[in-house]
Amino acid sequence: MRGTAPVVTWLVVFAVAASLMLAPTAAGQSSDLVLARPGTMPLILSAPHGGIEPIPGVPARSTGTTARDIRTDELTLAVSQRVESLLCSTPYVVVARFHRLYLDANRAPHLAFEHPDAAPHYAAYHASIRQYVAEVRQSYPTGGLLLDIHGQGMDPSTIHRGTRDGLTVRKLLETSGAEALVGARSIFGRLEASGYSVYPATISSGGSVEDPRYRGGHIVATYGSHTDDGVDAIQLEIGSSFRSESALPQLADDLGGAIADFAAAYLGANHCHESPPIFQPSWEPAAQLSAALGPAVLKVGVSRSSCRSRHWRC
Repeated sequence: MRGTAPVVTWLVVFAVAASLMLAPTAAGQSSDLVLARPGTMPLILSAPHGGIEPIPGVPARSTGTTARDIRTDELTLAVSQRVESLLCSTPYVVVARFHRLYLDANRAPHLAFEHPDAAPHYAAYHASIRQYVAEVRQSYPTGGLLLDIHGQGMDPSTIHRGTRDGLTVRKLLETSGAEALVGARSIFGRLEASGYSVYPATISSGGSVEDPRYRGGHIVATYGSHTDDGVDAIQLEIGSSFRSESALPQLADDLGGAIADFAAAYLGANHCHESPPIFQPSWEPAAQLSAALGPAVLKVGVSRSSCRSRHWRC
């Protein structure tokens, strides 16, 4: 339960790594402001609004929302670590290092940026997602999931679901029914059972109508399973109360556990046969994270020496 379970079952690792993938642009170039890591399971984590870096030569946008979703980049990396520790398989990850002030990757191109020098970074972000979606579709034809992780402050103690009222998870609903979206082993069902306020409520009411403010943006609309070349896609809007420096480790633990349980129930994942290693908690505040990342220095992962599953590549 939230607030009672000790946060000692995961460790986020930030280190200089030559294995970091710089996201390719459509022209075959790379962006040091987009972090992209391939995975070994049908799960893609995206965080377009947590970055803090300026884009060289690009002035601030004069229109649109420009505030960053604080700590959603850190959250995404920690959730990836937690999922891997439970399933011995690695999610695909795409994280923006650029600040939303200069570029909003969750908007269509004509709304995302105002200066042409931002275009390659936008292209890099979406080329990475498109490549990973294509890989998931090819390697896991029964289905995959894209989680687009955001933050909001208007409803600070609630986590909102965004699927355009079920549109972007059309395949999931067709193959597994509403239980996969609102049931006990759904991501939001698990979070609600752990004491989080979620909207729409799931276990208690089976609600389906999403808040119009958070019902899903450009990313889930572009890559969701309602499209011919997409996968199921859900936008998560994390309330600011859960994204404080002190609260974030617990959220990462709980959200990662909920995602892993969903993957075991609906994506064919196997939990590690051995219990995940117990770590002392370690957390990098945003400023330290930025310094650790540098221009292109991120590695996330745990040892797979304890992995015994052969259902996926480990």
